[in-house]
Amino acid sequence: MCCITAFAAHAKISSHNHQASPDSLETAIAQSAGPRKVDLLNNAIYYVHRENFEKAKSNAEKALTIAALLKYDRGEATALLNIGYVHFLRNKIDSSLACYNKAFGLIEQKNMRDLLPMAYNNMGLTLWRKSDFLGALSNYKQAAALARELSNATELGRAYNNIGLIYWKSGDYSECNDFFLKALSIRDQLGEPFDRVTTINNLARFYYEISDFKRCLEYSQKAFAIARSVDDKYGLGRAYSNIGFAYAGLKQYEKAIESLTKSLEMKQSSNDVPGIAFTLSEIGHVYYEQGQYDMALQYFGRAVKIRKEIRYIYGISDNYKQIALVFIKQNKIPQALNYIAMSLEIAVKNDMKDIVRVCYEELAKINEAKGNYSSSLRYYKLFVSLKDSIEGRSKTERISQLTNRYESEIKEKEIVQLTNRQKIQQLEIEKKNMQIYLLWSGLALVLGFITYIFFKYKSEQKIKQELAYSNTTKDKLFSIIAHDLRSPFIGLLGYTEILKEDYNDLPDEMRKQYIGNIDTTIKELFKLLEGLLEWAKVQSRNLTYKPELVNLYEIAQNAVLLLQQAITNKGIEIAIDVDEKLLVFADAQMAYSILRNLLSNAIKFSDNGQKITIAAKKKAEHVEIRVIDTGAGIPAEHLHKLFSPGSKFSTIGTRGEKGTGIGLSIVSELVKINKGEIRVESTIGKGSTFIISLPGKN
Repeated sequence: MCCITAFAAHAKISSHNHQASPDSLETAIAQSAGPRKVDLLNNAIYYVHRENFEKAKSNAEKALTIAALLKYDRGEATALLNIGYVHFLRNKIDSSLACYNKAFGLIEQKNMRDLLPMAYNNMGLTLWRKSDFLGALSNYKQAAALARELSNATELGRAYNNIGLIYWKSGDYSECNDFFLKALSIRDQLGEPFDRVTTINNLARFYYEISDFKRCLEYSQKAFAIARSVDDKYGLGRAYSNIGFAYAGLKQYEKAIESLTKSLEMKQSSNDVPGIAFTLSEIGHVYYEQGQYDMALQYFGRAVKIRKEIRYIYGISDNYKQIALVFIKQNKIPQALNYIAMSLEIAVKNDMKDIVRVCYEELAKINEAKGNYSSSLRYYKLFVSLKDSIEGRSKTERISQLTNRYESEIKEKEIVQLTNRQKIQQLEIEKKNMQIYLLWSGLALVLGFITYIFFKYKSEQKIKQELAYSNTTKDKLFSIIAHDLRSPFIGLLGYTEILKEDYNDLPDEMRKQYIGNIDTTIKELFKLLEGLLEWAKVQSRNLTYKPELVNLYEIAQNAVLLLQQAITNKGIEIAIDVDEKLLVFADAQMAYSILRNLLSNAIKFSDNGQKITIAAKKKAEHVEIRVIDTGAGIPAEHLHKLFSPGSKFSTIGTRGEKGTGIGLSIVSELVKINKGEIRVESTIGKGSTFIISLPGKN
């Protein structure tokens, strides 16, 4: 019933003396100055974040301020990772990602490669909380690879722990157990109690999930003993939860409620909001197991309220499922169906197979009880297929794909490196042979040879650049197809299957809800496919460039006309400040695509009733075009990513609109093809202005 959380994957913030205490660190901080003070502030976060988030954030911000003044790059990057981690603990995901992106930029700029394992582990945790398991796994594996290369045992143990969580989520229990035990072995050797408690608690919850309640209790008590010896309140809170669940599995419900209540008190004292929601949900589950359904509903309701506030979508879907199960026990089938529908809507969209499986099982039972045997059989088949997928000993399809892709990429890189080495060796041989020949050939041949080498080198560099560009394009296309395109289709298949089989049995409201969801998904898919096709044309270099003098005012009008529905839906005012006779020398279709993409982007990030302006004026030999919105604005640290072909940068619009992160890349490429330039100016809270310069004549 309960799933482990990303919160369980505790992140060690920075390296320090494991035996130091919070009090001794505070004393040392007060007595220190300069870079040492920055390091101590960063180290203290590791302890205080377990009890006092505000203190942790304050220390990190002090470290950042002092490091910036001292130009102490390492301290500044570490402080950014710390602040991002505290934001993650507070479930402020956008703020967390913003800090990590700044940290990555600084680490790359200053070549602080040894900080990358920690950075990738931290980023993975935040993506996990967003339910982006593909992105999380990619970051964890990069952290593990770098940690092995750099002999960083601490971050390697942390990466293994985090990878175990991903395999758990995907139902690959064999791999999950293997990675947890690898992590524990490393952490036992390091002797770091806080990290040991984290992994032992994870193993305890894992054993609960596979119904090994005695081993769950054994590991929970082991974690409890270690946590108590070092006053690890966060670890104690989790250990109490696990002990409670072990007792619930053993049908000792009084002891279960007692342990879970202690866990709740600890989490409330430290204001651990996500942890409070989890424990409330766990208490509700125990009451459900006891048959005290009103009490179960009360606790599930409290849990889902908190999870809505912190936007934890997995928890919301799980609580909806739990509430549906209570209503089924109370024989309130219409209410149960409503909550199953709400749970499925989230779970199917986000590929939460464990929740989808339970919902299908309950739908099979409900339809069987109503005499709808064909529907019951269909749901039961869906349930069994997911049950086998989740509980089987072999890897799940999704994890197999992720693992194979990761290993394939590593092999491809090794092949490329080997090929490059062979090429270099071959060039060296050719060079030596040619030098012998040149000794006998005179100055003329020397000059010829130098010319030959130069052009050969330039040619090879061009080939390498094109190959790298092609690989980036291929990887990005696969990523979009694998995630952004596949997920909506999974949702569509679920909805259409239900409507096809159970249309007459579904309440009107549920039918309308399903049809509305299908309509929204199809529209999103169409936009995505349209963008992919346009982007593929640009990336394949197969576009035909036919420049001519075209009327810019007419192109702007056509772009507005195409997007009129989206404009109307948000009540946005569009102003076209362009001379009706203004001409640009460009490919007409490309110019239209540029304006359409920029206008679509402005609409996405504008609130209801705001204004968007398309302005243009002649400047010497060029025409300057501006698309101005008064929307949310773009953080300065993200501006450099907007037009990068290798960066799939995308954020959610003001109404939850999703993007692929390729629209602005298309614009940038098309502007270059048309011998123009593009730049952006943006202020948070005031809006953005995209400025394009295109030739005014041939």
